[in-house]
Amino acid sequence: MNNVSFFILNNTTEYYQEYSIKNLKEQVKISETYSDFQYFNPLYHGGDNNDFIYSCKFLYVHGVRMLEMPYDKYSYKYYTFPNNFVNFIKNAFLNKYYKSKATDLLNSTEKLVGNVKLLTPSEHSKYIFLSQKNFNREISVLPPFLNKPIHPEELRLDFNEPFILFLNADRWVKNSYRFLRAYDELIKQGKIKNIKLVMVGKPIFHEDFSDEVVYFDYLNRGNLEWLMKNALFLAYPSLNEGFGYPPVDCLKYNTPVLCTAISATNIVYNGSVVFVNPFNIDEIKSRILYMIDNLDHLKSQSLESKYFQIEQEINNKWMKLIS
Repeated sequence: MNNVSFFILNNTTEYYQEYSIKNLKEQVKISETYSDFQYFNPLYHGGDNNDFIYSCKFLYVHGVRMLEMPYDKYSYKYYTFPNNFVNFIKNAFLNKYYKSKATDLLNSTEKLVGNVKLLTPSEHSKYIFLSQKNFNREISVLPPFLNKPIHPEELRLDFNEPFILFLNADRWVKNSYRFLRAYDELIKQGKIKNIKLVMVGKPIFHEDFSDEVVYFDYLNRGNLEWLMKNALFLAYPSLNEGFGYPPVDCLKYNTPVLCTAISATNIVYNGSVVFVNPFNIDEIKSRILYMIDNLDHLKSQSLESKYFQIEQEINNKWMKLIS
């Protein structure tokens, strides 16, 4: 008989229901196999209808984006009609409503019974939660595991020009619209020459900008790793992050990162990236030029050591949780 069993359950999927008290036959089978039951919900969205008896429930609460940034003034540009109009209206009139829904989620954690432990991926998210309400339970920081370095040379793309890398460009929260404006203006000013911008994810407004931009709709993990290893630098001017994994993925290849100065990355990557105000297009332009002019200096700082430091910290936190 094992001492501990983690049931990884998500209350938005059918898998969650399989181990409910309603399934008595399955409950008996599990009880004969394990002596202790611990519940782990990796994507807590509020509520907790599972009646199975656990010695402890671990609830993973990700960054509450609806609390910090429900919408952005340019977010409607990432949608076609009528969704663009709906998004524009939500940004203009419903920010307060969506922030209240996020607060409701945090309040729901206080109504749960039994031994409950709250988990979140970053110090940033933890203190955003604490800034909103008083919690009777401790909140522990537990980032998910990182992607391991691979050998992407075998998965190279047919692409030989120097390039800046931008990921998830079709999502408004990643802020590709402002970055494209900055890059496009620098191209027109003659400040950038012979340097492409590679965007993974094609926003619907892509035709409004320079032909120097190369778009990929979808790439497998190996291709992404090749891009991260071979880019001049990663552009990551995101508007909100609960942790922000692409920067550390690039640091493991000693690839410099131009990173948003707000939300979780400000704590996670302090001292290892170049920060930028993601809302200021002129500052983005200035930081792009700075990155290009200082690549050798940035690469000389052994950026990959930060990856191994973060990896070790994450492993230690997981070992402490399950010990």
